[in-house]
Amino acid sequence: MSVICCISDCHIGYMHRLKKERLEDYEKAFSEAVAKAMDYSPELLIFGGDLFHHTRPDPRSMKLIINTLMTAAGKTKIVVAIGNHELDGHLKTAYQPLFSEFHENIHVLSTENPHIMLELSGKKIGIHGFQYLRGKEAAEAELKKVTAELPGMEEKPEKNILCLHQAVEGYLAPYEISLRALKDASAKYDLVLTGHVHKYQKIKEASCPAYYMGATERTSFNESENVTGFLVFKDLDFKNPVFVETNAVPMRRIKEDVGKKTPAEINEHIKKLIEANNDVRCLQISLEADVSGDSFDIKYDWEKEYPQYAILGVSILPKIGNEVIKIEKAQIDPKVIEEYFEKKGMGARKDLRDACVKFYEKYSG
Repeated sequence: MSVICCISDCHIGYMHRLKKERLEDYEKAFSEAVAKAMDYSPELLIFGGDLFHHTRPDPRSMKLIINTLMTAAGKTKIVVAIGNHELDGHLKTAYQPLFSEFHENIHVLSTENPHIMLELSGKKIGIHGFQYLRGKEAAEAELKKVTAELPGMEEKPEKNILCLHQAVEGYLAPYEISLRALKDASAKYDLVLTGHVHKYQKIKEASCPAYYMGATERTSFNESENVTGFLVFKDLDFKNPVFVETNAVPMRRIKEDVGKKTPAEINEHIKKLIEANNDVRCLQISLEADVSGDSFDIKYDWEKEYPQYAILGVSILPKIGNEVIKIEKAQIDPKVIEEYFEKKGMGARKDLRDACVKFYEKYSG
């Protein structure tokens, strides 16, 4: 049975919210995804971009990726796409093309190498694509160019797969590939795979089966509801993929309007929320409140009290009602800061006002 496994957006080296322990979470999720994929004994392993989170990966991240790719390449063929997080500077260079020098089974898609021909179970399969390109004009022009080259290729593959790392219209904004461009190009392929959007989903507007491959770990609380994992295609059946889940770190985001409360009541409410959600390692609490009292008495440093959380973020947005503060001066200076404190009813907070003036004088342009 021919099997193709597709893994994307692993973001190795990302220190989420500057938490070092999160480095290991991304590494574990990546290693788990590759291990589970290799259990299928795939003939082809596709990486859809953003293996790394940074353009210049640290040695630890580079070692993990290279060792993993080299081990897998000894057992199967590998195709690597290049994501937006991996393109460095004005030259738009990346480390990924070097990977093809390490092993004959590792192939990297780029504008210089947009067509890769492989044999899977006796059938010729074409993998086509290029590195992430910023901007709609550049990405669509390259997509059109690569697709137009298909009929003129010396080898005629039985199946053609387009592999990108781009945003498609309607799935992410800003986008680089319009629905019209995708529909026109996808008519020439049997399968379209793309990274960049971290949620596994079908791109229903394409002319052939098309999918965002998803991610192995979540990179923000906006993705807290996303299921993490990778795609498996069996016997070149591109219409019915299997999505294999990975064990990403449990993450939860809570948003509430708590109404009118004193700082003490808000602190107690936050404490109850934290203790009621101790089944996750990453917790974000965002409250909107009509604060009855001095908002400076609201506690924010909860991480010290609950160190078991990898990330514990708490934010409170005080309601101002219909109050509008009008500042007479348009240009900020120490006098404007003092005026703001007076009109905000905080004239008695001379210590805070003086601190703001001090920071202004030290850091203003």
